[in-house]
This record gives sequence, structure tokens and C-alpha cells, in this order.
Amino acid sequence: MSDQALPNRPKIGDIVRDAGTVGGEDGGPSLSDLAGVGALFGQSAAMATASMTLAQALGDRFHLHTEAQVDREFSAPYVSVARALILALHAKKHKLVSAFDTSGGAALEAQAAMTLFHNQATLTLLVTDGGATTHVKGRSDLAGQIKDFGANKGMLNDLYAKTDEYLTLLAT
Repeated sequence: MSDQALPNRPKIGDIVRDAGTVGGEDGGPSLSDLAGVGALFGQSAAMATASMTLAQALGDRFHLHTEAQVDREFSAPYVSVARALILALHAKKHKLVSAFDTSGGAALEAQAAMTLFHNQATLTLLVTDGGATTHVKGRSDLAGQIKDFGANKGMLNDLYAKTDEYLTLLAT
């Protein structure tokens, strides 16, 4: 895409850099960290690690996944929403994997941290510049699981709530 295609919109790479979040989040607890929780229930950490690894491997082998999509319209300009969204990803410990400009705004991809209840998820966010408003189309995909019990929508709604918090802070 040429620089002339985006005369009034900063590049998403510049927004990411200006947000000050470039660098590595570890993405949350490791499998061995979560396995240590098994000790609270009388299960050895080694057994819990083996169980979680086997479950994840079977889910991956049989291409099990669950996904959800949540759209949100923000009453703020593109630059503010993009910056708030980057900060929210960082605050939620979601690791930004890629970001690139599109003809209407930007696309972001992040890895959501593994938790005791679900594997890592991939978050894909399409941010569309609407002038005074900005539309974000979010998709969450949990690989290796057949049921998410609302985790996908919950991650996106939590991310959007945090984005709203940052929009409020950025407006002051």
C-alpha cells in the first residue's frame, strides 16, 4: 500500500510505537505454572502438566477449535481508538503478534494468555476508520478446545471495556 493511500491517517506501526508498548509480554502463566495449581487439589504438578499437554495435543491433532466474534463501535476517532486498543492489549497481557495498515484502517493480531480454563487464543481485530467513530471487528479463536464456555466473547468484551477505560484517560 502506498503512503499516498493514507494521507490523513497515521500508520498503525507508528501508533504502536507511540503507545510505548513495543516489546515482549510473556503472555501469562506457562503450562508448568498452571500445573502447580493441581497441587491444591491433590494432583502432582507432573501429572497435571501431562494431562494438560495431552489434552492440548489431542485438540490440536483433531483440529478442534472454538471461535466467537464481537463487534464494537467506539465514539472516538481512529487514532485514539487504535492507541487505546494497543494499550488495552498490553494491559490484558495479550502479546501483539502483527499489525498492518488496511485501506480502511488497520488489522491487529494478538495471542491471548493461557489460563487454567483455556489454551492460548488468537485475537484478530479489524479497526475501521469512520471519521468521528471507529468500528472494531474482533474475532477470538481458541485452538484445541471444542467448547469455550463463553471465554472467546468474554476476552473480547473485556478487551473492549479496557479500551473504553483508556479512551477516557486519553481524553483527559
